[in-house]
Amino acid sequence: MAQELLFILLVFAIVWLWLDSARAREIATELAKVLCQRKGVQFLDGTVALRRLRLCDMGSGKRIGRIFNFDYADETGERYQGNIQTCGREVTDVSLGIYVQE
Repeated sequence: MAQELLFILLVFAIVWLWLDSARAREIATELAKVLCQRKGVQFLDGTVALRRLRLCDMGSGKRIGRIFNFDYADETGERYQGNIQTCGREVTDVSLGIYVQE
């Protein structure tokens, strides 16, 4: 009985992590699109990629932190990489490489 309960909890935790990661990725993708539009650069590939997963502290407790990378190009066609850092579902940092953040 205890093994079945442990298995169910493990499956639940994996599903929750997958759904939470999918939502965080959607948030990061939309933010990358908006940032690229504001800077007048082209958001490449239409998505972000998870680079790092870690625990972070939000003051109210520990959350899952993620760092997403994305590619963009300027008017010369030069390709650059930006990143978005989240803690839970909150964005904590944005970097657009050579472009100055707002």
